[in-house]
Amino acid sequence: MKKIVGLAFLCFVTLFTTAAFAETVSVHGSTVLLTSLLEPNKEAIQKDSGLTLDIVGNSAGNGLVDLVQGKADVAMIASSLADVASKVNAKTPGTVDVAALKAFEVGKTRIAFAVHPSNPVKALTQTQISDILKGKIVNWKEVGGEDKVILVATGAPLTGLRTTVEKDFTGGEPIAANKRELSNTSMIGKLVSQLPDVLGVVTDDLINPSIRELTLDKKNEITLYYVTKGEPSPAAKKLIDATLKYAKKK
Repeated sequence: MKKIVGLAFLCFVTLFTTAAFAETVSVHGSTVLLTSLLEPNKEAIQKDSGLTLDIVGNSAGNGLVDLVQGKADVAMIASSLADVASKVNAKTPGTVDVAALKAFEVGKTRIAFAVHPSNPVKALTQTQISDILKGKIVNWKEVGGEDKVILVATGAPLTGLRTTVEKDFTGGEPIAANKRELSNTSMIGKLVSQLPDVLGVVTDDLINPSIRELTLDKKNEITLYYVTKGEPSPAAKKLIDATLKYAKKK
């Protein structure tokens, strides 16, 4: 009996010690990468890497700023490093030195355009989406829907999703449509589920029974990256390797 109790105590001490001394890595940035890849696999990634993850979803641009300022060990972005850095530097020149950073692809997801289930529009072309985002098409009746003004729900300017969408659909120009900007992609899906006149710019991971994805004539992928200052630390390398095991290939 004493041997059993002693063994149990030893196992408890070992587990407690391992957990207590697990290295913590702070990961800030894209809510797209967070919701589509990191959050659903967090426990498995922590187990595989032996790390404790301190995660903050605050947009790709803010993640890069936190990395540069030493507030994060790894940044998450959902667009190319050059494009996200360009957005950050346009707002505050000289903030991000791309040459001092390294990006590591860890997965992919797909841009999706979502509407309320009651919206009669089922499909749009790439050109129609572009014209809506550019402000050329402003009413659902122009694309076969009801006579209602289109409200585009999109991420804030420094989000990776918006950066990619503007690159693919508006020639890099800011979205000019009647819009509501939200800091979290999950909030976009919730807004779409509540308002029939909304066109939500999301990713396919967020499509659920409360919203409906429009059929498009072309698929548009988003590449997901971790970013580090220079070469990744041993801990950051463990995070990258562990995350790659769960990457989805679209």
